[in-house]
Amino acid sequence: MLQHFFIGGENRPFKFGFNAIDIYCRERSITLAQFTEQLERVGKGEALPGEIRDLIYAGLAGGALTAGLPVSFNSLTVGDWMDELTSEGIAAILKAFAESVSAPVKKKAETQAAQL
Repeated sequence: MLQHFFIGGENRPFKFGFNAIDIYCRERSITLAQFTEQLERVGKGEALPGEIRDLIYAGLAGGALTAGLPVSFNSLTVGDWMDELTSEGIAAILKAFAESVSAPVKKKAETQAAQL
């Protein structure tokens, strides 16, 4: 789902889907299995600051691509933008990320339950 957040002086689209996962994995040179491990650390509050920054970058880049906008920023720029956000602003973006990641899992569980 495409959402919007005010970050970096603009209202920017955010979408954490397959494109964002690909962006994140390429940015960090990791496999999908390693991505899953990192997600588990995020869920436990054990993520490194750079992992959080890069997840947000990937979601913003994925949102820009979905909206047909150029990705005119990089992960370090996003880190600077995050410095200007309130803790509530970061929490809102991380909530959108969590909802995006859990949506496919929830849909799969609902589909399996319907088949019973």
